[in-house]
Amino acid sequence: MKHNRSFFGLFLAILVLLPGCILHVPSYHKQQLKLVRDNCTYSVVEKDITLQAKLLTESDKHDLFGKHIGRLEGNDYKIVYISMHNLSDKNYCFGFDCIDLKQLPSKKVVKSMKKTSSIGRFIFGYVTGSIHPLYFFDCSPSFVIPLAIALSPIYIVASLIGFVQGVKSVVMNTHVRKDIEEKIVSEEIIIISGDHYEGLVFVKSADYSPHFTVTLHEKNNKKNILTFNVDLRTSQ
Repeated sequence: MKHNRSFFGLFLAILVLLPGCILHVPSYHKQQLKLVRDNCTYSVVEKDITLQAKLLTESDKHDLFGKHIGRLEGNDYKIVYISMHNLSDKNYCFGFDCIDLKQLPSKKVVKSMKKTSSIGRFIFGYVTGSIHPLYFFDCSPSFVIPLAIALSPIYIVASLIGFVQGVKSVVMNTHVRKDIEEKIVSEEIIIISGDHYEGLVFVKSADYSPHFTVTLHEKNNKKNILTFNVDLRTSQ
């Protein structure tokens, strides 16, 4: 009876600590692009289409990605913010191929960001649940058995922590991927009359140029082309 009370007390103590252990997996909070849309270096209006652009500062990067910024921090990568407001009476096509910069796809951007190891946490949970002191009863001295029984709650809770952290890690990494996929300039979109679009362009520093062109064409008339010569070196 005395041993049962000890085991029960130990088990409750571990359950109290469980939420704190789970919280060791960081969470990801999606931030809106409105945090970085101010102070654009480039702003030009052509045929009632307003295009704005800026090179993100380190402060802008941290505002958007926080502690998950990873290798996007520093000078290895350049991130350009682009905004378009269609005040014309026409619909225009815009996308990845409309910008003459060698851009990074979303998968490579996500790989460059700081994430957590989901597989490692699942393996920890599996191994902890599989290797248990009670498995060695047959080959252990009798005095080891009480110790093995006492450690049983620890192994159970440690295994649970591993699996829960693994699930939380998968969810967090999924949020990172979806956020980048939503923010990055996609393959093609239609900016309808009166609509506004904004997105990010990711470029390796070696492939970046502060001067590049952005080309739009009318949806129903491909001969109607708008070309913006973006220059992020000087204020417009």
